[in-house]
Amino acid sequence: MELFRIASYNHKIYSGLGAAIVGGRWNSIGKEVIYAATSLSCAKLELLAHVGFKCVPQNYGFVEIDVPDGLAITKYPRRTPPRIETSKAWGDKWLTDLRTVIAVLPSAASPGELIAMINPAHEFAVKIQVSAEMPVKWDRRHFVR
Repeated sequence: MELFRIASYNHKIYSGLGAAIVGGRWNSIGKEVIYAATSLSCAKLELLAHVGFKCVPQNYGFVEIDVPDGLAITKYPRRTPPRIETSKAWGDKWLTDLRTVIAVLPSAASPGELIAMINPAHEFAVKIQVSAEMPVKWDRRHFVR
């Protein structure tokens, strides 16, 4: 499975510390998790939905994440994300249970596409390969002129 993660160069891109500090749709504050998407375009839409930009972001990079075949994953059983309270509870339980290193979830920012959570505390997280950080190329037409 190939995943993509976009984040600010202000911090290490492949890190779950930001999610632990502010929480996310699928995790509560204090729960470290790495969010990614199954395509670079979905990763861009997720970032734009959460951060919002009025001009082309200059300080963002991405990594490609290679999840080896054979690693067990958990798939959320529905095609649409639940309410925030439900998704946080589901994600927190998944993180605590440590049954799988990856959870595949429906994207709220791009319906029909998938995102993933990576549990850095899982024993198999070390099997995941992460590329060097690369700059994100944005199409200026997506931003207010």
